[in-house]
Amino acid sequence: MNKFIFSALAGALSLLAISSCGKEKLEPRAPRVTSQYESSFDRWLKDNLLIPYNIDYKYRFESNESTSTGNNVVPASLRNGINIARTLKHTWLGSFDELAGEHFMRLYSPRIITLTGTPTVNDDGTVTLGQAEGGLKISLTNAEAFDASSVDKLNELFLHTMYHEFMHILHQNRIWDQNYSLLSASGYTETGWQNRHKTEEYASLGFVTAYSARNPEEDITEVTACYITFNDAQWKEVRDAAGTEGNVIIDRKIQIMKDYMLKEWKIDMDALKATATKRASEIAKMKLIEPEWEELINDQLRAFTPLSPKKAQQRELIINALLRNPKQLHGSDHKTGGHLCQFATQFRSEIAEAAGRSGSLQIEGGEHHVLNN
Repeated sequence: MNKFIFSALAGALSLLAISSCGKEKLEPRAPRVTSQYESSFDRWLKDNLLIPYNIDYKYRFESNESTSTGNNVVPASLRNGINIARTLKHTWLGSFDELAGEHFMRLYSPRIITLTGTPTVNDDGTVTLGQAEGGLKISLTNAEAFDASSVDKLNELFLHTMYHEFMHILHQNRIWDQNYSLLSASGYTETGWQNRHKTEEYASLGFVTAYSARNPEEDITEVTACYITFNDAQWKEVRDAAGTEGNVIIDRKIQIMKDYMLKEWKIDMDALKATATKRASEIAKMKLIEPEWEELINDQLRAFTPLSPKKAQQRELIINALLRNPKQLHGSDHKTGGHLCQFATQFRSEIAEAAGRSGSLQIEGGEHHVLNN
């Protein structure tokens, strides 16, 4: 199809050149170049992510990059775009750099990371916190829920997702022991995992999260991500609910995962967990926003005009409607396929609360702007 279009276009251009012969000399047009202002934060991204890791960190909203799931989402704020970039550099990238050497992430890291400000709420009531596409791109949602003071929240909303999705990239390069798939063979279900709301309903089958029961690929990525990010209380909940049989399966899965990471990637998972935990705990003490970036953030905020009383009232009505029925955020069905992974978590109403914080939402065919005062 592309060949046909190109040939037709070339033919049309040839005819145009012939008909113009002797009348007018056609000069080739210069390509249209668009440029975007490069801020001091953009230069930081170039020096710390793009040049060393070849990672294009897209914190600005781009519809073709940020809305691939067909959902209605809003952009991440500049402040949280900065916060998450600094956090990923120090924790996710820093942990692997420290344990696997500086060339490891330069070779295997995704080429693109995108952000959206709100979570993706699916028709089935689940929330997509991130997704990976073909080993090249990782998308993070819910950026407006960023909280540097809570390690548990950082792990739950962002770091767990990054470790999970990055494991898919590693698995596409080197396969794990396929005996892993047999340990919970009867428990996998592509959609039924959503109905296992209580911990004992999945832990007793040897799964560490409900989502890990979707298929073996999601299972081993969840085991890896949970091993790195779960705190003691979370592990206790899973272990207590698993029972004897479930714990035997979980122990076997963890051992296969550890052996795979050590044999194929020379990474000691206990050391990675300790390093990742330490680095995540340091985020609360770090100054994530540089002084010159504060001015950028202030400039962005000044671009918003104050809401009129009528608009403020409309804003409250929209937010209240969203909190009553978060599924209004969803605009169309999304089917996964190929190398697309959606990392989903069972729906919790408080996650949807971030949807009313900022940006533009499409609700029942009309566009409403929901801005902070």
